[in-house]
Amino acid sequence: MKQLKIKLITPNSKILKLKLYFIIKFCFIFNLKFKEKIYYNKKKKTALLRSPHIHKKTWQNYFYKFCQKSISVFIDPRKIIKMFILLKILSANTIIKIKIS
Repeated sequence: MKQLKIKLITPNSKILKLKLYFIIKFCFIFNLKFKEKIYYNKKKKTALLRSPHIHKKTWQNYFYKFCQKSISVFIDPRKIIKMFILLKILSANTIIKIKIS
């Protein structure tokens, strides 16, 4: 048995819940054990200046919000390819980081 650590990062919590739901259903279908780890939401602030010659008060601030969750799946090596196919399908609008141990 190998352990896959999958970290999902999305800008929307509803997207994150839906993608995590598909991974959990995959685990139930193939009788795989899994553990969930919840991360707190992150806010990233970036400032954009329209022109270098304009006063600093004209900066526009943008806030990016990221929702993160991590799931560890104990998987049989024969089923890893099916898991990667599922993750490739779920990769739209999501950053997926995978660590195999």
